[in-house]
Amino acid sequence: MLSLTQRQTRGDNVSRALFHGFMSVDTHQGKVMSKAAIAGMLAEQLGLKKADGIAVVDTVLKGIESVLLSQGSITFVGFGSFTLTERKPRRARDIASGKTIELPARTVVKFTPGAMLKEAVDTLYPPAAGTAKASPKKR
Repeated sequence: MLSLTQRQTRGDNVSRALFHGFMSVDTHQGKVMSKAAIAGMLAEQLGLKKADGIAVVDTVLKGIESVLLSQGSITFVGFGSFTLTERKPRRARDIASGKTIELPARTVVKFTPGAMLKEAVDTLYPPAAGTAKASPKKR
């Protein structure tokens, strides 16, 4: 059993590994990251067995899902937040047939990136020269 200090240190290491290790261009090489790939990277960076890495990823994802479904939102400071949002019923066009169809109201998950994630993305993919940043919303 890990002490509180050991768990906090391991938690800090997990955060660093997830945030900094996964943001490097060399790690994803333009491919979609699978859960197994993330678990493998996590295990490698933290010195865990791959099975333990998979267990960590599964536990984190189940925890996120549980909190999101029970509380309607979950926030990871700096990374971003997931919220449940209600979409109104609407009309859409079926591309194959061209017919108008009615889509019912439904609940969807919305992700809003946090400041550290935005900064990391801007560092890897700087805005093109001459493009202006959007002005902040006025309240």
